[in-house]
Formats: sequence, C-alpha cells, structure tokens
Amino acid sequence: MKIKMLIPVALILVLTLSLCACSANTNTGTNTTVAPTTAPATTVAAEANTTTAAPTTAPATEAQADTSEDVFTGEDALALVESTHELTSENLYYVFRGIYMIDGYNYYAIDLRKSFETNSTYMSTYFVNLDGSEVQSGYIVDEVGYIGTEKPAVEVTEENAVKIVEAAYDFEENCFLTYKGVEEIDGVTYYAVDLRKSLEANTTYLSTYFVNADGTEIVLGYYEGGTPVLGE
Repeated sequence: MKIKMLIPVALILVLTLSLCACSANTNTGTNTTVAPTTAPATTVAAEANTTTAAPTTAPATEAQADTSEDVFTGEDALALVESTHELTSENLYYVFRGIYMIDGYNYYAIDLRKSFETNSTYMSTYFVNLDGSEVQSGYIVDEVGYIGTEKPAVEVTEENAVKIVEAAYDFEENCFLTYKGVEEIDGVTYYAVDLRKSLEANTTYLSTYFVNADGTEIVLGYYEGGTPVLGE
C-alpha cells in the first residue's frame, strides 16, 4: 500500500523536473540570438573615403610652361615695321639694328634711314616688343635707346662731335670726318665737322655737318670764303 502511494509522487517530481528543463532550454535559445555586427558600416565608410582623392595640378603647370616661349625674330620685327609704317618716299628705308634694353625690357630696334647720292642719314628708330605685340617710335643716341616722339638731348663737346655725326650717317669707305671747330650762326652755337674724301694722292673737302649744342639737330652745310653756311 505504501508503494502505490509513492508512485504518483515520483511521477509528479519527474514532470516538474521536465518542465524546468524545457524552461531552461527556451531561455538559452533566446540568449543565443547574435546581435548584428557593425562591420558592413565600417566597410562602406572605407569605400567612401577611397573616392575623395584630390585632383592633381600638373596640367596647369604644363600650360604655363608652354606660354613662356617667344618665337619672334629680328627679321619678323623688320617685316612688321615695314607693313605697319609705310615709307613716304623712295630714298627712305628700314634696317634692323639689334636688340636694345629700355627700362628693363628688350626690344628689336629697326632704324629708319634716308639715302643720298654718296651716303645715308639716320632718322629715327622703331622699337618692337620681342613677342611682336607693340611697335613704338623713338631714337637711339650714343647707343642708348629712347622711346618717345622727341629726340633726347645729349651734350655735344669737341671730343664727341665727330662720333655723333658718324652715328647719324653712313659714308663711303674713302670718306672721313674731321672736327673743325665751334661756329655761331644766327645766334645758335654749332660744332662743325668736315666731311672729306681721300683720293689717290690727296684729300678733298666735300661739306660740313653743323651739330647744335644739345645734339638734337645736325644740319648739312658748307664754308664759303671762310664763312659757315647752313643748307646744302
């Protein structure tokens, strides 16, 4: 009789333990759900960073280098002056003189000269930018370039009077200049420079160039009975 009473109690204990085990398994299943990781977000951020590379400046540097070259020449400068400043008479002509620096800038110098029967004379100079962008009129005095419409003044002395005339004119090989002296004509002081021509056995007098004191004017003349006369 006691044994029969214990069996139901044992069954109850077994059921109770089974229920507890199931409850434990259910809780374990809930706890084993894995939280999502943040790796995908990290990967997207890395991919975004790789698309923000800064642009290079190499093309701009190459463009600057390409525009720094000047290809204009002295012959081009002469042709440019001939095409933009038409000559007004047959005895005028242009000649390339060289490169002169004025106020820190280099220019091609194109001289305007006038030819005569035995020589030619310097008139003025056109200064052309090395890139051909501008042509300006001026003068060259004592191998110094000046831009402007008025011929610059230079002090004339006995020592440089001949050099001033030589720079202004081209003479034949058998012609030469000699300094004569100072003359006052019509109230103006001139330095007289004689032009002479050498022959086989002697020399002959041709004419005289009268240079005013500031070098802005050279007048061709001659002596008649020891008296200076201005004009050809």
